Amino acid sequence: MKSLAIAAIVAAAAATPVKRDVGAIVKTSSGSVQGHEASWPKGSGVSEYLGIPYAMPPLKELRFAAPKLFTGSMALLLRTSDISSIQTTPAFTAYGTGMGGGSAEDPHKYEEDCLSINVWTKPESGEKSKAVLMWIYGGAFAAGSSHAPFYNGARLAAEEDVVVVSFNYRINIFGFPRAPGIQDQNHGLLDQRLATEWVRDNIAAFGGDPKRITLFGESAGSASVDFYAYAWTQDPITSEEVGCGGRDAGEKTLECMRGKPALDIMNVVGKNGGPAQTPYTPVADNKVVFKDSANRGKAGNFIKRPFMVGNTDNELGIAAAMGGSGGPAMPPLITKLGTDIAFTCPAGKTADARANNKVPTYRYRSWACGTTRQLGLTPGSAPDTPEEAKLAKNMMGAWAAFAKDPENGLKGERFGWPTYNPTGGDTLVRLGFNNQSAWNFGPSRQYDNFCGQA
Repeated sequence: MKSLAIAAIVAAAAATPVKRDVGAIVKTSSGSVQGHEASWPKGSGVSEYLGIPYAMPPLKELRFAAPKLFTGSMALLLRTSDISSIQTTPAFTAYGTGMGGGSAEDPHKYEEDCLSINVWTKPESGEKSKAVLMWIYGGAFAAGSSHAPFYNGARLAAEEDVVVVSFNYRINIFGFPRAPGIQDQNHGLLDQRLATEWVRDNIAAFGGDPKRITLFGESAGSASVDFYAYAWTQDPITSEEVGCGGRDAGEKTLECMRGKPALDIMNVVGKNGGPAQTPYTPVADNKVVFKDSANRGKAGNFIKRPFMVGNTDNELGIAAAMGGSGGPAMPPLITKLGTDIAFTCPAGKTADARANNKVPTYRYRSWACGTTRQLGLTPGSAPDTPEEAKLAKNMMGAWAAFAKDPENGLKGERFGWPTYNPTGGDTLVRLGFNNQSAWNFGPSRQYDNFCGQA
């Protein structure tokens, strides 16, 4: 599912909050970490902690294996920048020339040893134990990184009195190898689980509430939230929520692949096409990804915590304009069908499953479409208009309200959001509809008509 999903999650406290100055040293299970004041918003007083390892380096025998909790002897970590997961970026390989594959001018460091966490917090003001928003980036499970500038959580932490967390997980062939001889296939999803466990055990030391952890993500990150809900029903931690021979070589192939330089592997993977064509995505293993997920959804075999999901009205519009990886532009009809199949219908079906099982569910559709800065830090992008800035503020407020009180936070006078009803009524939250900064409500049926055939 390629949209944005939010699910609240809960955990038992394993640390106690402490009073400290901006950027003060924090003791974690990974060692002591030194922060600094976030550079933006200027003077916000937000403490920024970057690149904290949560798992052992996924190298050698840990390549193509489930992650292991970091147990290094890190005396004091002080980083002014995090590290990105190795991925489809022209700056790193010949692969990834398609949209979303990174920037050829990106000087950032990409490494296979990337399993780290970033935290933005302002513990010296507001709630003593703050709700936590934990972001999972998208990128079709082929690209993406917590380092992307538009994923910086400082502003959300500053304005909404929450703790914001982002982290790297393995992507592409390193996260989803789909190869024989490997015990666990969906390593990227297992990374996400381990990161969530690390946050549960350590976030109180940053001023966060381990009983109020909310997962939210976009595109592949949204799908990850849904996978999580089906995989970890017994222990949700949730408040309300790549020249080594072929298949016949078996274990020898795995041993060979673990010994290859990461760059060699990614260059071979690149011959398969851009991120949209990658075969290295989550595979049904009936551990964290299930073949019968539709039946499980109907039966309610998932974490029953409050849930929010939505998508953009013209989700494939940018692909239509750019023609994917340099090819011809898409006709409008194909763009609409693609948006329905890849975005609208999955969002609707997962919302239906929750609502039909009496899980408090919010569903939205966004018409907001700013300048091309949404694709990255594009030179010359126009600043926010007053209406865009107001809409952004409203959306941040909604996410924070959900994280702070998943059951009732969006029902109050400030928001007044209705819970989603798949059988009718104006329960679809419309964001940026008719270029308005305020939301309004309408029916979802007109957008779901095609989904019964998809």
